[in-house]
Amino acid sequence: MALLESGDKDRVQAWHELQFEIVRKAKAEREWVPISEFSSAFGFTNWNMLESSNPGLPLAEAYVAVSYLVSEYGLKACVSIFTGAKSGSPGSALASNTGLTFAQLELAIDGWLSGMDAPPAIVSN
Repeated sequence: MALLESGDKDRVQAWHELQFEIVRKAKAEREWVPISEFSSAFGFTNWNMLESSNPGLPLAEAYVAVSYLVSEYGLKACVSIFTGAKSGSPGSALASNTGLTFAQLELAIDGWLSGMDAPPAIVSN
C-alpha cells in the first residue's frame, strides 16, 4: 500500500517493472535462486550470501513471488503464508495455503511470467 500511495507513482512503477525484468533475465540465464533458499529455515546469513553473490536478485525474486501469490491466491492467503512461515515451517505454510511445494511454486511463477507480455501494473496513472 505504501508503494501505491507514494507521491512518485512513475518511479514506483519503474521499480516494479525492473524487479520483473531482473527475474526474467535470471531465469533466461539460468541464474534463478531456488525459493526454498529464501525460507526462514536458512536465516539471514544465507540471504546475505545470496544477495552478495547476486546483488538485487533475491529481492527481485521475492518480490515477484509475493506478487504471484497475491495475484493468484489473494492477500489474505499471502499473509497466512508469512504468518505460518514465521511460526513454523515455510514449506508447510505454503502448502497449507496454496497446495504447492516450493518447486511447484517456482514452476507456477515461471508459467505466470511466460504468459504475460509485460509486468502487471501496480499503480494507475
